[in-house]
Amino acid sequence: MYIARQPIFDRNISLYAYELLYRDSSKASVYRSNCPVASTATVVGGLLELDLVHLIESKLAFINVDERFLLHDSIELINPRLIVIELLESMTFTDIVKERIIHLREKGYRFALDDFNQSIHGLEILEWIDFIKYDIIATPLDTIKDSVYQAKKMNKKVLAEKVETYNEFLEAKSIGFDFFQGFFFSKPRIVGEVPKTSTNHRTYLQLIGEIHTAEPSIPKMAKIIEKDVKIAYRLLRLIGNKKLSSQSIVSAILHIGLEAMQKWLYLLLLQDSSMEKPDELLRLSLQRSRFAELISSKSKFMYRSSEVALMCLLSVIDAMMNTTIEQALRPLGVDDEIKQAMIDKTGPYACIYDLVCNYEILDNDKIVQYTRDIGVEYSMLTHYYIESFKFSEEICKRISNA
Repeated sequence: MYIARQPIFDRNISLYAYELLYRDSSKASVYRSNCPVASTATVVGGLLELDLVHLIESKLAFINVDERFLLHDSIELINPRLIVIELLESMTFTDIVKERIIHLREKGYRFALDDFNQSIHGLEILEWIDFIKYDIIATPLDTIKDSVYQAKKMNKKVLAEKVETYNEFLEAKSIGFDFFQGFFFSKPRIVGEVPKTSTNHRTYLQLIGEIHTAEPSIPKMAKIIEKDVKIAYRLLRLIGNKKLSSQSIVSAILHIGLEAMQKWLYLLLLQDSSMEKPDELLRLSLQRSRFAELISSKSKFMYRSSEVALMCLLSVIDAMMNTTIEQALRPLGVDDEIKQAMIDKTGPYACIYDLVCNYEILDNDKIVQYTRDIGVEYSMLTHYYIESFKFSEEICKRISNA
């Protein structure tokens, strides 16, 4: 899943904003999806998980939403100073929709009407609209002069989209348009990829259910997340390069906060598609994480067991994400010591990482040396391994049954 952007310019052809668009492949030139709400969720998720500076370069982001997504809290995860919410022309402005728009405006969000082709007189919704976008192919410039004039009298900013020639730009500028967008300036370009990392819906519902209890348990939520490497990865990607008080899922949840956590979970529910990678990768990551946790709890890493478990949970993330381990870890705020062990096989965690990831194929001499370095009983490894295998099988069985 990819995000494309198309620049929006002002009357001096200075960059004002970008419209962010969903694309289903890196080569796609047009929108192709039968689920607008999932497309919007992908774009909003990209704004959260990818580098905002890279995506919009400190400019505004125009994002299309339909009625269903507008009514979700997920949009509120984005700072209102960064976005303009484009309302699709197909939207029905019911009382519920109007109330939602008013609520978001009170929080500082701005709105645009996309592909406007109605009479501007007596349209109640215009009271809460900041930008009006005209498709100048569908509504030629010589037919909308009066509409643009009336919009300007109402202090609305007007934007001409699908401007394809220099003459069209000059004509649109002459009748009062403030902003311009179209192939004359630039075609949409792919600027970011949002990983396809779907999670079983039961996991989301468990987490949302825990948030809604009288006394939510963050450790319990962390345990649920730790059993799903994909959602753990998305959570760490959401944190980005911000340093946490400790390298653990609990610390990540505390950093985000429960209200934002709930909105993010709803966003992922909207965005997720079917899992493409084999279940064996999920099973392996769970087994390695549990194996590492059991070993570390009886070793010199006993006070770093959460870091070690997290490291081994992410040990197959490169295969899941179809990328290198360096690229997969780059946007995460995990300790440098974890990255050293996973990428370079160096640092204090290298010995336990190598032992956990290669236990079945390492020769006995290396295993003995690693257990000495780690400070764990060699005789306990088989017991820990079997227990971790049973653990991962049980979790995968529950997921399959669900």
